[in-house]
Amino acid sequence: MAKDDFIAQLQARGYNVREPFPGFIVIDYKIDIGSFIGEVVQLGFCRIDSFPDIPPGGPNFNRHLKPFNNTIRTHPDGGIHYSKNAFPDIGMGNEWQYWSRPFPAWEKTDRSVDTYFAHLRHLLDTI
Repeated sequence: MAKDDFIAQLQARGYNVREPFPGFIVIDYKIDIGSFIGEVVQLGFCRIDSFPDIPPGGPNFNRHLKPFNNTIRTHPDGGIHYSKNAFPDIGMGNEWQYWSRPFPAWEKTDRSVDTYFAHLRHLLDTI
């Protein structure tokens, strides 16, 4: 149910949703803010089985937007990993980059995909 709800909300936003690996939801996403404005990337979400109670984790991008950096943990430069190392059970390759960016105070929001995308847009606007 949780995954279906997440997918339905993405589809309501007009996205074509794919699941190239079990438990990994992907859309084509046109960045509309920040230094990568106008670029289209694949945007992936892992482990959304507890949505909306628990937000999606940090975004996964298929196009490396930032250099990998595990020594610094803060945005905008740190906490950037190979997705395959963060989620070894899913099966992604080196083309996927995971940004460890937890959503702050999710429980105080409406817990929707729209709210998560506002968080994502903030991240992209501040790199």
